[in-house]
Amino acid sequence: MGSDFKTDDPSFNYPRFFKIILHDTIREGRLAIPKKFVAIYGNCLSNCINLIVPDGTKWEMELSKSGNYEAWLQKGWKEFSEHYSLKHSYMLVFEYQDKSNFHVFIFDTTLLEIEYPRKPNFIPNLELNTSQLNGSTEIEDSDSKNIEFEGKCNESNGSTVSQSLEAAEKFSSANPWFKVVLPSKKGLLQALDIPNKFVLEHTVGCSHTVKLMVEGSKHCWPTKLHVIWKRNRTSFGRGWRAFFTDNSLKYRDVCVFELVATKTLKVHIFRHPSS
Repeated sequence: MGSDFKTDDPSFNYPRFFKIILHDTIREGRLAIPKKFVAIYGNCLSNCINLIVPDGTKWEMELSKSGNYEAWLQKGWKEFSEHYSLKHSYMLVFEYQDKSNFHVFIFDTTLLEIEYPRKPNFIPNLELNTSQLNGSTEIEDSDSKNIEFEGKCNESNGSTVSQSLEAAEKFSSANPWFKVVLPSKKGLLQALDIPNKFVLEHTVGCSHTVKLMVEGSKHCWPTKLHVIWKRNRTSFGRGWRAFFTDNSLKYRDVCVFELVATKTLKVHIFRHPSS
């Protein structure tokens, strides 16, 4: 029996399965979906599936179903397989996002993730979905490295917010960074929206875990990075609550996230006077 599937909670653990490329997979030109996965989520699966690789490239393909919980990725699979040069013993990890979208991560025979060649004529969507913010949002990208991003704020253009921004305005670094004004909204402890553009341009990851650190502390906070391409939304999920509470963050504080190493962000905190 299939199960309903919802992805509104960024801290939700998305179902995953992996597949090993076998000689039969290559010869038949299709990939079987695990029966247990189909038994649980089969009723939610669309007949048209999108496979989304970490650089945001989307591949449409047909999902064929039969009895006894059998399903295959068929039409479109051959093109996907050839583009990424899938060979015997390659491993693919699938992360189920909703009824028609899977994030896919490809590992070669050394068990290292591959470099993903761009799909011909693919242009990534670098725009931020401001409908998720419901407030004043500004993005400035003067040198393709630094992005200013203001989260949802009940006091749009208020002087109280600008007070906590003043110190942050003086921040400068040769490393890529983005800035977020902590929003006032229910669920801030659970997740924080961040700019899609930064994630795409600097390959921070796609539904991976990143490390957050602060100046003067040896502690790192592993934090889940959720990318939902269909909604053009990226957010910090699991782990963000611990970082938020451990560092006594408050609404209207400003955080500058500086990329100091692969999947490692140093967070510079500029506190609002009322904090």
